[in-house]
Amino acid sequence: LYRSSREEKENMVDWMDRVVRGDGPDGVRNSTDLKSHLEPLAAIPPVELAPEAYVDWGNDEKFRAKTAKGECAA
Repeated sequence: LYRSSREEKENMVDWMDRVVRGDGPDGVRNSTDLKSHLEPLAAIPPVELAPEAYVDWGNDEKFRAKTAKGECAA
């Protein structure tokens, strides 16, 4: 979104400021528009549909929460 809608030589911080002020480009006029574009990227599919989403980057085994003796499991 930033690359396709920024003004010439506009950095990302300035672009975000413009969007938050409600003066963003078409399609991303304000923070509500930006949120609607980003929400699908934040959704994590069920493990059955995308098991790779449950592996930390750079690792090849599934994430497991482990606690050691004396650690709080709460």
